[in-house]
Amino acid sequence: MGDPPLDEVGEAQAAVLGAELAPLRPRWVASSDLQRAARTGEVVAAACGVDLRVDAGLREVDLGAWEGLTRTEVEARYPDEYRRWSAGEDVRRGGGETRAEAAARFVASLLALAAPLHPGDTGVVVAHGIVIQAALDAMCAAGLLASPDLSAGAPHLGNGAWLALEIAAPVG
Repeated sequence: MGDPPLDEVGEAQAAVLGAELAPLRPRWVASSDLQRAARTGEVVAAACGVDLRVDAGLREVDLGAWEGLTRTEVEARYPDEYRRWSAGEDVRRGGGETRAEAAARFVASLLALAAPLHPGDTGVVVAHGIVIQAALDAMCAAGLLASPDLSAGAPHLGNGAWLALEIAAPVG
């Protein structure tokens, strides 16, 4: 799995994100253990005055042998998988994990992190776009979100973007 460091643009985005989230007074900040998310989490946690919790369950979807390849390269090397994925099938790309598997892993970590929170408490998760989107879709389908209404599909969050969630199911 690719694990590049956070660049200068990302450092600046992390600083802005920390300033935006600090007024929410989160009880904790958690991040994926991959470098870019972990570094963003460090910056946000410092701005919020809390320790960072690093959790491998918050990693991006494992793309296996597809990792680092262009679509053209994937299509040439893995034509059947690429065709099925392009048709919308949730395939284990390059021997990695399916979107559903990644979502289940992420949601399990998120619910474990959220378990000690009380109503009105805030926790911050720093992770990756595809797995966040997959987890939000799964949480919406399972009725785990009180807000926002994502019944039309979860948004893809860009770098430095954030979304406030309220978990509907009791987590403690």
